Amino acid sequence: MSQQANIIPSQMALLQSKGKLRSAQKGHDLLKRKADALKVQFLQTTKALIEQKKDLGNKFNQSLIFLGKANFSTQGGDVSRIVDENVRGKADVKLTLKTKPVAGVTLPVFGLRNMEEEKYGDKQILGITGGGQTLNITKKHFYEFLKKIVEIATLQTSYLAIDECLKITNRRVNALEYIVVPRIQYNIKYIITELDERAKEEKYKIKKVLKNKKKHQENEELQRMNEKKLLGEAGSNFNAEDFTMKNDDNSYKDDKNEEDEVGEDEILF
Repeated sequence: MSQQANIIPSQMALLQSKGKLRSAQKGHDLLKRKADALKVQFLQTTKALIEQKKDLGNKFNQSLIFLGKANFSTQGGDVSRIVDENVRGKADVKLTLKTKPVAGVTLPVFGLRNMEEEKYGDKQILGITGGGQTLNITKKHFYEFLKKIVEIATLQTSYLAIDECLKITNRRVNALEYIVVPRIQYNIKYIITELDERAKEEKYKIKKVLKNKKKHQENEELQRMNEKKLLGEAGSNFNAEDFTMKNDDNSYKDDKNEEDEVGEDEILF
């Protein structure tokens, strides 16, 4: 009853409700497709994240192995002094950020930019003696390890963003499917029922009016026939009285003529 309180059954309300139903169903289909696309992307991201995390351990182990080789090949067995001597005021590796839209969701994409490699290429060697080439190889491995961490950060951020958007989309799909669409359908059914009842009432009223009109016409026709019948009887009675009066006048005239003839004979005699 609370759903019917704000609804006035009419053809305009019926058209508006049907338009709302079409929009809701269309929105439900679009959100359903979006949810399916997000599920596929979510599974792909999860799979890639698991693989990258497994590979992260291997990268870290390789980096530590080459770090041990670099320490063994340098004088004193420690490369920290050489690294400190070659550290500049600004970082050579910078983090970049881009965005990528996926199924209506904007996902961040992190990346690394090696300024030193862009400037010097592979020509710079840390330490002329004592395993400079080994240090460069170790630096490359640690750079690859850092890139792997950035890729995992991108996948982890995408995973969380897609998961949150997927939850919101599923809630909207369920709300449209189980609340909004059934409510609009119920309203349409209610409006159609009320309009049918009104149509039946109007039809009954029209039948009643036509029946009363027909009955009134029949009564008028019967009254006119009665009036004609009465007028016909009155006319026949009037003709009979005229005929009687005429016969009386004729007999009176005959008697008068006979009296006149008798008087004339008496006068002749």
